[in-house]
Amino acid sequence: DHRDLHLSIRRQRQMCIRDRAWTTYKNVASKTWGRDIPMGRSVDGRTLNIMRTCYVAETQEKAEKEARDGINRWYDVTVGLNSSRVKKYCIASWEELGVRELNAEWLDFLQEKEIIWVASPQYVADKIERLRTELNCAHVTLWPNPVFLPYESVMRSLELFVEKVMPQFSDKATGLGQTVVSG
Repeated sequence: DHRDLHLSIRRQRQMCIRDRAWTTYKNVASKTWGRDIPMGRSVDGRTLNIMRTCYVAETQEKAEKEARDGINRWYDVTVGLNSSRVKKYCIASWEELGVRELNAEWLDFLQEKEIIWVASPQYVADKIERLRTELNCAHVTLWPNPVFLPYESVMRSLELFVEKVMPQFSDKATGLGQTVVSG
């Protein structure tokens, strides 16, 4: 399908941008400190921790439907009329925003940039696995309530995360590649 192809291309582009940013950090830090700084480590040896707003539902469509209004309202209220300026802060310095991105609803924009995960359990597991394997990310911290969701929905999201996402990483806890998922 045409839409799936475009989504795949955008996700690949985001992966390249993220990789470029972290590789640049690694190279500059290694040069500055005069030693190799491994991917996923800070100059003082601490492991990389990435925080993401995360809402999990049984399907991608259900997650987006339940969270869309709250996320869009939250960003509209907190950002006000400067959405294009704030969206520019969400991208790499060498990247430019197109008309589609500038006009996108907040949920769609933040999802595309992988700043939030509003998704099915498998989508979230895939994102964690990519962070783990590509960036050697050892810790993922979750912000489990993307705003304006009922308590019951947030609790169901956490249950799905614990039941469907966390078990996929239970056997991957060794050395530098250790992944700790917390929320």
